[in-house]
Amino acid sequence: MIVPQFKADPPRSFRIIQKDTGVPLQRFWIPVHIFITLALAGAVLANWKFPVRRVFVLIAILSYVVMRLWSGFYFIREMLRFQKVPLESEPSTELLHRVKRWTTLTWFREPLDFITLICLLVALSLPGFFGCT
Repeated sequence: MIVPQFKADPPRSFRIIQKDTGVPLQRFWIPVHIFITLALAGAVLANWKFPVRRVFVLIAILSYVVMRLWSGFYFIREMLRFQKVPLESEPSTELLHRVKRWTTLTWFREPLDFITLICLLVALSLPGFFGCT
């Protein structure tokens, strides 16, 4: 897992997220979110005529959109800033506070992903999917 390593000893531990030395975050997350977005669009199309399943899919989409907006306005921007911090620099109190805030808030973001997943699984498990009754 990247987060425990990333926050272990900032900024030296930022090596794991730096473009030249770390995990290529953008190359991983961009395709993942494209796939999820397409899957959610497909879920809407496949479930729209089933009112109960439609509710679960719409909750999943709402949860996902909230998570993505929060990520876009805070988490991604902050991670991009962390990637630019020189590894040799001394850790400031401000930097350590930002890392702690980022990692703490991540725990509040993850339930949104869980809600998205559970609602989609519930929608898929209800009768009527792919013509099943």
